[in-house]
Amino acid sequence: MPKFVTSNGKLLTATNAGSALYFSSNPNSGVIPPASNIYQNPNQITVECWAFPQQIASAGLTMALFFTSRLASNYQWYWRLDPFGAAANKNSKMVLTHYGTGLPYTGNAVIPSDAWVHLAFTFNKDLPSGQLRFYVNGQIDAIFNTGNVASTTITGGLPNIGWGYLDSNGAHRFRGLLDTCRIWNYARSAAQIASAYLTRLVPLESGLIADYGFDSTGTTAFDRSSQVNNAAIGGSGSGLTSMARQGSTIPYTDNTTGSLIII
Repeated sequence: MPKFVTSNGKLLTATNAGSALYFSSNPNSGVIPPASNIYQNPNQITVECWAFPQQIASAGLTMALFFTSRLASNYQWYWRLDPFGAAANKNSKMVLTHYGTGLPYTGNAVIPSDAWVHLAFTFNKDLPSGQLRFYVNGQIDAIFNTGNVASTTITGGLPNIGWGYLDSNGAHRFRGLLDTCRIWNYARSAAQIASAYLTRLVPLESGLIADYGFDSTGTTAFDRSSQVNNAAIGGSGSGLTSMARQGSTIPYTDNTTGSLIII
């Protein structure tokens, strides 16, 4: 078992410390959390992850981060990266579409390819305004007024990470690396996101539904939270297949002294 020591001598151990999940061009690969346990609060949610996007500039092709399939009256959330600017630049912007209204909400920050970036969105239906918020590297990127259009969207549907909407362009799968994907049962504040995005969290963190670090091999993404919402890794049709792991160089703090470590 690999061992890593921080600058203050604190020992960290993990089964395969330092790995991230690699998404290739396979159109049917993703991470599928247990739907029955993910939608704990119909009015609020936070989803965040570290992303290392690649090959963004395919014409007309987006890159899925988090997607919920439609069930009955529950409409789809589709959180993704859309190509932005000249194709040669391979840049993108964060976008969330609510398929109950067809409204896309587009962030302001330009996301470069081939670099780690922390992305997050929060939704709080209980707020009178600013219900939907985007964050990039712990800072607010955009705030949107959505009203009550999403009144039933956080109560059902099959959630998945990195495996997007199927249409004439094929699966809008993510391409690149994803790591530390977290889902919360409430809308995190700007201060909470800024203070924790560079930190590994304790399993008993209040409101944390799932925390996927992708640090083990095989077809299961083990949940590091106390909820134990382990997710399936793979695709449809031929069944689950193990997806590759690659080295992750996200600079976390040691959560004790604030010293940066590479893990």
